[in-house]
Amino acid sequence: MTPEELRARRVAGQLLAPALDRPPAAVVAALGAMQSQDLPGSVWALGIRTGRTAEQITAELSAGALLRTHVLRPTWHLVAPEDLAALQAATGANVKRAAAAMLRRLQLTDGTMSAVHGVLRDRLAAGPASRGELQRLLTAAGHDMTDGVRLATALMHAETTGLICSGPVTGRDTAYALLADRAPAPKAEPAEVRAGLARRYFATRGPAMPGDFRWWAGLPASDARTAVDAVRDELAVDRTDGRELLWNAEVEPRDPPPVLLLPNYDEYLVAYAHRSDVFDDGHRRLLDARGEPIMQHVVVADGVVAGTWRVTARATRLEIVLTLFQEPTRRMRDGIEDSAAAFGRHRGMPVDAVVTVAG
Repeated sequence: MTPEELRARRVAGQLLAPALDRPPAAVVAALGAMQSQDLPGSVWALGIRTGRTAEQITAELSAGALLRTHVLRPTWHLVAPEDLAALQAATGANVKRAAAAMLRRLQLTDGTMSAVHGVLRDRLAAGPASRGELQRLLTAAGHDMTDGVRLATALMHAETTGLICSGPVTGRDTAYALLADRAPAPKAEPAEVRAGLARRYFATRGPAMPGDFRWWAGLPASDARTAVDAVRDELAVDRTDGRELLWNAEVEPRDPPPVLLLPNYDEYLVAYAHRSDVFDDGHRRLLDARGEPIMQHVVVADGVVAGTWRVTARATRLEIVLTLFQEPTRRMRDGIEDSAAAFGRHRGMPVDAVVTVAG
């Protein structure tokens, strides 16, 4: 398989081309889950794939058509309500194991967490509450949560055990609700859920390696291998260059757009253990001090990371500053103009785009 075909298949599977008017909940359900470590970034990731504005997507989050919680790897993801409880049951133990050391370090014992869960359950039975309110309630109940890390860890534990999930969006504060009030109980066996997750992964992220799926799903090697083997006969395979790539052949490849302004933690990069198919490691020196492309907004030209971008809100406009790895072509400049305008429509503000070249 050529690099160009691989990228054309991934762009199509990830619903990045062609741009269509799609319901955000349907996109999240098709992808299985979307990383949402940075909420505005993930809202834009959905905006790219749906054509919807930030206001529209945030309204769906508030209404519960989408949920944001810790699942798969121990970080935030957007998940469809009908999938969340099943995913928690099938993968929550892995997230809890990953967080166990932090719980011990913060002295959040089983007894403490049981009491914390009781406070959360009693308050949220009356309806959603903000993070700030829960912090005050827990501290008043004798569980000191004035430290933000301690609070975040306690809330993550409550999420991964299937007690709470996201509630309505309330400005900059995160709100929580009881999972039982926002999502149906799981009906499938965990092994069946993991197999279904593998099926969706290779349909939307393929061509990808089994190890990519294991990384993305955060599963133990044996569970990941069983899940992939359960759907392997449904998938196309390529073993070029000593690696096994799997994908759903029913997904037609699409030419990548001239330019995509992807947010940090977008699935186009974060869904893979290795990103050399779309990112040249030689460009790490041109990134910020973290040196990691998934943590930055990236400019993707014809499927390949070609730079980074950042946005600043001015009084009446947005300013996007792009730092490219090399001088842009005319095609790239046109693509930048179109993508910046799309971002402005998403945010409901006009945009000025400034192009610079690294180094």
